[in-house]
Amino acid sequence: MDQVINQKRPRVKASPIWEEIRVQPWIIHTSYWIAIVLFFGLFWGSTHGEYANLIFSELVLLPTKIATAYMIMYVIIPKYLLRQKYIVFIAWSFLIITVFATVQRVIAYNYLHPWKSFDPELSMFNIYEIMHQVININTALILPIGFKLVSVWMNKKLEAKDLEKQNLETELKFLKHQLQPHFLFNTLNNLYGLILQKSELAKDVTLKLSSLMRYTLYETNVEKVELEKEIGHIKNYIDLEKIRHQDRLDVSFSLYGRQEGLQIAPMLILHFVENSFKHSLGPSSEKAWISLDISTQGNSFILKIENSKPKSTPHRKETSVEVSGIGLENVQRQLDLLYQNRHTLKIEDLEDSFMVVLKLDLSV
Repeated sequence: MDQVINQKRPRVKASPIWEEIRVQPWIIHTSYWIAIVLFFGLFWGSTHGEYANLIFSELVLLPTKIATAYMIMYVIIPKYLLRQKYIVFIAWSFLIITVFATVQRVIAYNYLHPWKSFDPELSMFNIYEIMHQVININTALILPIGFKLVSVWMNKKLEAKDLEKQNLETELKFLKHQLQPHFLFNTLNNLYGLILQKSELAKDVTLKLSSLMRYTLYETNVEKVELEKEIGHIKNYIDLEKIRHQDRLDVSFSLYGRQEGLQIAPMLILHFVENSFKHSLGPSSEKAWISLDISTQGNSFILKIENSKPKSTPHRKETSVEVSGIGLENVQRQLDLLYQNRHTLKIEDLEDSFMVVLKLDLSV
C-alpha cells in the first residue's frame, strides 16, 4: 500500500498602524485636522470668494468635528462596535453626530453669519440646515474612523497570528516530549541488559547514552539544530542498537551531500529510525536488516529508510512508523507544524519490507 502526504516566546504586543509606519500619532492627527480646515475653507471659499472668512469658520467649527471623531473612535467603537453591539453602536453614533451637528448649526447661526448660515431666514434649528451640518461632520469623520477600524483590524490580525504561533509552539513541545520518554526507555533498557551480562560494551553504551541525553536535554529546546549534530545523534542511536542486537541485525547507513550550513528540526529523524528498528526485529533467532540513506542536494533533504519484516510474525496492519498509539499521527502532526507545504512523506508497505521516504525543504 502506498500512502503519500503533502505537507514553523513571549507574546509580542501588536503595534498600532502608525507605529508600523514609524510616524508619531500626534503628527498624523494634527496634519489631518489642518488638511480638513484648508480643504473645506478653500472649497467653500472658492464658492463665495471669501477664503479667509471660510478658513476662519472652519477653525471655529473644528472642535466639534474633533470631539465627534474622538468620542466615536475611542469610546463608541471600543465599547460597542468591537463587542459586536451593532445596533447600540449605530444609535450612539447617530445621537453624537446629531448633537454636535446641532451645536455647529447654533455656532454658525449666531457667530458665523453670513458665511456659514447658508440661509439666514431659516430658523436656528431648521432640520435641513442641521442635516447639512451632519453631512459636514460625516465628511470629516470618514478618514479618521476608517483609519481607526483598519488599525484595529490589523492589530487583531497580528494578535491572532501571535496567539496561533504560541499555540503551535506549545503543541509542538508536547508532541516532541511524547516521544522522548519512549526513546530514553529503550536506550536505558539496552544498558540494563548489558550490565546484567557484565559486558565490556556497557562502558561504550554509557558514553553514547550520556552524549545522547546531553543532546536531548540541552540542545533540542530550540526550533532548529545543525544538521550535522542531528545526524551525529542518529549515529549514536544506531551504534547503541547495533551493540544491543549484534549479529541479529545488519544495518547499512549511507550519507550523501553536504550537511554544513543546513538546519533541521531536532528529534524529527529519530522517530523514523527508532521505528525501523522496532518493526524489523522478530523472534531472537531471526535476523533482520535496515537500510538508511540520508542525502542533501542544495536545501533539499531526503531520508530513505527501509527495513525487513519479521517472517515469523503475523502481518500487522500498522506501518513502520506507528508506535504505541503515538507514532504516525504524532509525526505527521509535527511535520504539519514544522514544515507545512514544505515536505513530502511517502510510506510503502511492501511484501517483505517497510519503506519510508521523507523529503524536506530546509531553505526556510
